[in-house]
Amino acid sequence: MAEETQSDEQRRAVYAKVVARAWDDASFKAKLKSDPHSALAEHGIEVPVGLTVKVVEDTKDSRHLVLPAAPEEGLAEEELEKLAGGTEYLSSW
Repeated sequence: MAEETQSDEQRRAVYAKVVARAWDDASFKAKLKSDPHSALAEHGIEVPVGLTVKVVEDTKDSRHLVLPAAPEEGLAEEELEKLAGGTEYLSSW
């Protein structure tokens, strides 16, 4: 299942399954951290060749704030509104 053909909702659902499995399966979490391309492929997520994926884990004492790459062209107002939805995570700090 190529990521380009998935809807945002489908991508979030797959991401949720990867996270849940990592929480539940220590060996999968270790694989996800050491070989994310292979671990993600198990869930149908094909990472493009040449793209680096780094997996970091939040703890009760640390959080990671990921800054997405800036788009080459400006974002439309509708796109900015979609991005703003990700700030719910910050409220859990």
